[in-house]
Amino acid sequence: MNHLFLITSAVKTKFGKYDQEERVSQTWDTFKSIRKRVPDAQIVLIESSAGPVEKEILDEFREVVSFIVNMSGDKTLTHIRENTDNWDIAKNMSELLAFNSALKMLEEETTIFDNVDRIHKLSGRYTLNENFNPRLYERFTDKIILPMRYKSQFTTELDNTNIPFQYMSRLWSWPKSLHPVVKDFYKEAVDTFMQRLKDKSRVDIEHLLFLLLPNEHVREVPIIGVSGKLGQNGRKVEN
Repeated sequence: MNHLFLITSAVKTKFGKYDQEERVSQTWDTFKSIRKRVPDAQIVLIESSAGPVEKEILDEFREVVSFIVNMSGDKTLTHIRENTDNWDIAKNMSELLAFNSALKMLEEETTIFDNVDRIHKLSGRYTLNENFNPRLYERFTDKIILPMRYKSQFTTELDNTNIPFQYMSRLWSWPKSLHPVVKDFYKEAVDTFMQRLKDKSRVDIEHLLFLLLPNEHVREVPIIGVSGKLGQNGRKVEN
């Protein structure tokens, strides 16, 4: 089975606990963990920092990845991050817009999807751990694989999500046959996020995954095999 990892990254940001140097180091750990667990996998970095990332850093990354979608310094992403102090809104909006644009660009301008069976979305700075099992994806070749759903933490009238569950989005994946479904999800997720922001109704990527992905295509698994530290406070998490 041929695997492709799409890594969402923002090594330069005004938000969070880690500075750029630490984020770059953690991103290298992401690459190393993929090479350790899935040596032949293709890796695409989707870099969406608010400001331009130095050429030297990207050139070093290019030595170990198949392709970089460099959206660092993109005017829209910069505007989002410079005009909000809400880390949650900036992160979710930027990732949704960047990933949606990256999928379109990769499909139109590269052949990266031609020879893959399974596509993984992996959050930058997170690593595959010893519980990551490539054989899982050989068992469920026609399913979107996600960690088990969590109850929503948005419980007040102020939050007003009306979405009871969420899927952690650090690592999830889909077979190439369902790539059109995932593309549709991202397009709809961008529209839904923008509308809810306008309506002052809280939502994030995790809740949108539960709300918008067609349930008949989803397979939930107890352990997916990813570890890392939250950007906002450094707390270690794993699924």
